[in-house]
Order: sequence, then structure tokens, then C-alpha cells
Amino acid sequence: MTKRFLSICLSATVLAVLGQSAFAPHCSAQETSTVYIRLSAEDHEEWNEAMNFIEDLGAVMRHRIYPYAAMGEIPEGIEVKLGGAPAMRDLFIGEVTPAQMTSLTKHEKFLARAYNNVYFPSGKQRPYGSPGEQTVPIDPEPRTIPEEYLEDIEEMAAARGVPPPLSPATSEFMLGRIAVGVILTESQPGYGTQDWATLEEQIATEEVISAMDWWARHSPNQELRFSYEIHYKVPVYTEPLDKGGEQIESIWAGDSFRYLGYTQGNYFRQAEEYIFDMRDRYKTDWGFTVFILHGNPGQSFSGFLAYAYLGGPFNVNTYSNGSLGPYNLDRVIAHETGHTFYTLDEYPNDYATCTSRSGYLAAENANQQRGGSGCKSDVPCVMRGASQGTPFDVLEPCYFTRGQVGWWDSDGDGIPDILDTDPIVTSLAPDTAGVGPIACGDTLYTLSPSFRGVVEAVPIENRNPYSMSAHLDFTVEPVRAEYRVDGGPWQPCSPSDGRFDGPIEGYRFTLNDLSPWSYHTVDVRAVTAHGNVTRDVLIASSRWYVRPEPTVPYVWVVSSNPSGRSVSVSFSPSHSSGAVGVAVPVEVSVYDVLGRKLTVLDAGNYLSGNLYSVDWNGTDADGEVVPAGVYFIGIRSQGRMQADKIIMIP
Repeated sequence: MTKRFLSICLSATVLAVLGQSAFAPHCSAQETSTVYIRLSAEDHEEWNEAMNFIEDLGAVMRHRIYPYAAMGEIPEGIEVKLGGAPAMRDLFIGEVTPAQMTSLTKHEKFLARAYNNVYFPSGKQRPYGSPGEQTVPIDPEPRTIPEEYLEDIEEMAAARGVPPPLSPATSEFMLGRIAVGVILTESQPGYGTQDWATLEEQIATEEVISAMDWWARHSPNQELRFSYEIHYKVPVYTEPLDKGGEQIESIWAGDSFRYLGYTQGNYFRQAEEYIFDMRDRYKTDWGFTVFILHGNPGQSFSGFLAYAYLGGPFNVNTYSNGSLGPYNLDRVIAHETGHTFYTLDEYPNDYATCTSRSGYLAAENANQQRGGSGCKSDVPCVMRGASQGTPFDVLEPCYFTRGQVGWWDSDGDGIPDILDTDPIVTSLAPDTAGVGPIACGDTLYTLSPSFRGVVEAVPIENRNPYSMSAHLDFTVEPVRAEYRVDGGPWQPCSPSDGRFDGPIEGYRFTLNDLSPWSYHTVDVRAVTAHGNVTRDVLIASSRWYVRPEPTVPYVWVVSSNPSGRSVSVSFSPSHSSGAVGVAVPVEVSVYDVLGRKLTVLDAGNYLSGNLYSVDWNGTDADGEVVPAGVYFIGIRSQGRMQADKIIMIP
């Protein structure tokens, strides 16, 4: 068993209300085990239930590959509880052994070997080759979607409720949960000869997961989560690298997305639709696609290894990976993924300088590698060339690259600025749906009122000069709601959809056993995953006068009980429809313990749901003082009767 101490971020809500949140703000060093969890989900609903179950126990599953496996770390002592996860098959702690591999399917073996090599990399060889690699450029200037394709994309986005003008925001910053679609293209017979071998598929799988793991390991609080769809041997009707590569992108990319079921519009629209659907399937914040094109040994694009679209929707890599070879593909994919999340190149080029800015935070490109440019920084970074004499496993993203992917923490509180939001309560109201309370003005006609509303983590301004969605502000910080009554302790609300896991969430709660005819103040506040709380002056408050339900007549002895000869009584008539303010006949009478009516205190037409009062002086209908004892004061309204007991004393 492999154990180590890591900073694990446990759910705030998990600590209080297990199973209702995807929060991960409370970080503490604790002993953990590295695990490979084998799953077999029947559908995406069961898959997502399994992921929620596992992470609600405190596990950190960085890599989730539907429907087979999840990889990450678990705190000590939860192994038995994990057995109750939906779709659970096996739990491998530490490295997956050859004997354990025998029970796995072909694709599961790819994943288990990728897990071994990512989490236990001591045996992996990364030959960097000759000094000439120092000059190998990874890619040209990042591309942007040509304008002639945008109208089709906007049409798709509008159908999904995304406001124009836009290219839909699929990867605005690298925080939260990210879906990764991996496509390994395969030319069909008669169109080419480049075919994937089983070992090559395995290596490609490993390199993609290794690239994403590199970003996850360096992310703030290690909170990044990646969900993968890996599509092997996707049929295309050309040989991409032999027939022009990037020049015929519309052919092989279009073939790929059509094979996956996306046939409407141009291939960028198809890419965006695929990504939106992935995000829905795996409940992620962002998504993008990684293409890997097959080629001859050493083959890549003309003069470069890969390329990407700035801000998505996809990046393109070559399996042979030029002079670097397949075992260094993770470094290149990581570089291209940086572009997908708006990082700029830092090696000498014409389009980016050390004063260029990019990303949600408009971070400078001040580690740009230009001689005499006066940049603020000059350190190895993934956004520089393919080889800088620094092995990928120990390479770190520089300060300015961190800024461009959205990781800066300007106030040093341990929360990235994009997640360091002011949460607000956008609505608070009685829940009048179904069996909820009947509300009229500031009065609730129920002793167990329910409330509902919405809380929101307010995003900071999007200042990305490159984003076509810069007019839209985003955060992926989950938010939950809490309530209190009359200034008492804060208590958790329930999520409307079963889970607090997004930046805008509905909530609900019910107050039970309130005293009738009483005023109560209800407060609601929002709390983010990292512990930011609605400021006191912005807490949502609502003051309500609570009365019994108007479908039931109500009578209540107001005086002290036992009582002397002067008794004050309150009553509220009812209407069979539950309507408030309808005139109904009412009789309020006094009865003895045998049920005999002694006197009528009041009779007439009164408005349903309203409160009235009457006094009893302790006499019967003849004016005789009743003896000490137990009596009942009852109200009869539309054939319904209710009574309250009074003990008369001398």
C-alpha cells in the first residue's frame, strides 16, 4: 500500500450535511492512499451518483473515465464505505499489479497502466534526445475560430440560451471540473495507411492523462477534476498528416464529430455541441477536445508539433510528436491545453510580447522569452519551447502562466481571485407550491411555513481581451444557503435540485412547530465553497406573522391556564376552500367535560383566516357562575369544530 501526506480539500457541506454538496474548501494535511477505483456504470446518471458518493466521503478523484474508472487519493479509513458506491467493482490501493491487470478489459488496462505511470512514474523513460531539441517550436500562433463559422455557432448557442455575441464559453479559465474529449483519428481503408496499434493507444491514453495530471497537481489546492471520454480509432476519410494536416482540418475534424453524432452545421459548431453535451453528461464547468493524429515515426506538422485554438474548442497533437517522440507527448498536450485556457506562448514569436495580456484576469505575458525585451521574468515554463533542459515531471507553470489560466490570488488568502466571490441571496419567499403555506401580505397561514429562494456566487469581471464571451462574467465557485429564525443559530438549507454544486443554486427549508399568532424573522445567507459569507448588511430577511391554516377553524385560550373568572379567547374562522377573507358563519361556545353546551360567547359572520377575540366571565347561559373545573371553549365554522381546554379555579 502506498501512503503519503497530501493537502486534501474536504467538503464544507460534507462536514455538516453529508451528500449535499460538491464543496472542497477545507484543506488539511492528512494521510492518504493513492487508489484506482474500478467502476461499471450503466448510464451517466449512475456514474455521476458514484462520483458524488465517492467525493462526499472525502476522496479526491482527479481523473474520471466513464464508465470504467476513477483515479486519485482517499483519506485513510474510508475503504469499507467506498464499497457502497454505485457501480463499484474493485478498489486497488497503490500500484495496480500485473495479477490484478488480468481481470481488466483492454481499455481498462490502458487506464490502469496510465494510472501506474502517472502516480508511480519511477520506471517511465522520458528520452529528451539531442541538444537540437532546444530549438524545436511546439506550435505556431494559437488560432481563433474564423468569422465565417461564427454565425452557425451563435445559432447553436442561442438555441441553448447563451446570450450573443459569442463563441460559447467552453474554457474561460482552468478551475473547477473539466470534461476532456479525446479523439484518436483513424484513416479508413482506401484513404490511408496510418493505423493505431494497441500499444500506441495505451501510450496516447497515458500521455493525455499525464498532461492533465500535471495541471491538476499545480492547481490551487489541487482542486481540478477531469472527466474523460476517450474515442479510439475514430474513422476519418483522409490521412490527416499525409494530406496537409491543419490545411484539411475541416475534413478530418468534421468526419470525427459526425461519427460522434454531431451532424448539424460546420465542424466548429459540431465541436461546440459535443463539448456542451459532455459538460451536461459529466456535470462539469468546462470542456474541450484533444485530437491526436497518427503518423510515421518522427512525423508532425510542417515546422511544428501541434496547435490549438485560443480558448477552445480543441487542440490538435500528433502521436509521433516529431523529434520528441510519443513519450513526451504529455508536455506538448499540456502546452496546447494552456492555449485552450487562454495562455500565450512565451518563446520568441511575433504575436505575443511581454506586455501582451490574456485570460480572464488579463494577466501579463511577462515571462516571454525574447532577448533584451525587459520582461519581468525569465524562468522555465510549459508555455516556452518544447525542451528547456527541465524534465516535464519537475517543470512548473510560471507566475504569469498561472495568471492567464486564472490561478492568481491577489490578496493571498488561499482562494484564487475568480473563486473569491461575494455570495448573495437573490430571492427569499414563502413556498406556496403544493402543500406550502398560504401567504397573504406579511401573514403566513400555517404553523410550519416553507421557504424557497436562490443564492449566487457573484463573479468578478471578465477582463479577457481575447474572449468573445468577455461581456459575460463567470465563476465556478459552488454556493450553498443557510437560514436562521429570530436571530438564532444558522442552519443548513436543502438544495432544490438535491445538491449544492454550482455558483447559482436554489434552496428550500421548512420551519416546524411555531407558536400560533406569533411574529418571526427569517434570515438567509449564502456561503461559498471556500467559506465566503454574505455580508451582514446584505443578509436577506423576511418578517412574518404566523397563524394556523385557514382550512381549519382555530380557537385559543389567551389567558393564563388555569385561570380565574376572566378568560380571554382568540379565534380564527375557516373556509372549506382554504380561502382567506371570505365571510363564514361562526359560533364560539363553552362546553363542560360531558360535552354539554353551557353558553354561546359569540355568533355571526366573520372573515376566514383573520384573528378575532372574545371574553368569557365564567358564567353559563343563565348568568350563573360555573363551578371550578375543566371546560372547553370551541369554535364551529362550516361544519368543522375545534376546541381548547381551560381549567377554572376559584
